[in-house]
Amino acid sequence: MDQHPAPADPPERFEFGPEHGRLIADLGSKMHFVGLLTLVLGALALFSGVVNRPPDEGIDGGSIVAVLTALFLAAVGFWSMRSGREFLLVARTEGADIPHLMSALQNLRRLFGLQYHLAWFGLVLLVVALVFGFFIDQAH
Repeated sequence: MDQHPAPADPPERFEFGPEHGRLIADLGSKMHFVGLLTLVLGALALFSGVVNRPPDEGIDGGSIVAVLTALFLAAVGFWSMRSGREFLLVARTEGADIPHLMSALQNLRRLFGLQYHLAWFGLVLLVVALVFGFFIDQAH
């Protein structure tokens, strides 16, 4: 008697139908465009932070904000473009819909993970500012 289990059947290939393919391709195309535009805006923010820096002074707060904004926009743009490209591949290729879909979702998870953490950071800063503003105002 054979002790080895029978090999598992190869995983079924899943293909989206034409109607779903058009919907996914439209989403992917728009995401790719918005991601590219966001990358361009990030480059402009970086350029603005470097050009508008006073020449004789070191790095000021405005330059730091511009660089942080540029980094945020670059990450959002990059992950949006990658997700969009993967959605386009879902619609344009055969035999790999699920891997492309999972890759698109992975990039979206990164994008929204960044926004999630920044939202919490902003809320904490807001609460700190409100608390300190309240107590400082009460002291006068």
